Amino acid sequence: MAENVNGSDLFGSGGHTWSWGSPRVTEKVLGTAGTTGEAGIRTNVGSAPVRIAGVLKAANNAALTTIEAAIEQLKADRTVCAWEDDQGNSGSALVIVDYARQGSRLYAADGAQVWQRYACLAEERHGGPFIS
Repeated sequence: MAENVNGSDLFGSGGHTWSWGSPRVTEKVLGTAGTTGEAGIRTNVGSAPVRIAGVLKAANNAALTTIEAAIEQLKADRTVCAWEDDQGNSGSALVIVDYARQGSRLYAADGAQVWQRYACLAEERHGGPFIS
C-alpha cells in the first residue's frame, strides 16, 4: 500500500513529512507493605499525536480547494481512517484533529500550478507505529 490517509493520497500532491509524538501510556504502580521496590503495569496505551506538514499542489485553485475540502471533511466528521505514513508505518485508527494553511497560496508564473503550505494535526487512536 502506498502512503495514504483513508485510502486516498490527500497529502501526496507535494512534499510532506509525518512527525510522530509519543503515545499516551497509562500505568499502575503496585507496591506491597513490608517489601522494597515496586512493579508497574501498563494498563492502557492511548493515542499517539502526529503532525503532517508540507505542501499541497494542484493544477488550479478549484482542484486545490477540492483537496482541502476533503481534508476538512475528514476533520469535521472525525472520520477514523486507515493510514500509511512516509516511513512505511501503517495503522487503522487515524483521526484528523486540525488542518491549517500556512501562509497564502503560491502560483506558478504561467498559472499552471498552485501550491499551499499546511500543517495537519492528527492522532492514531491505537498508539501509532510504536505499539505492536
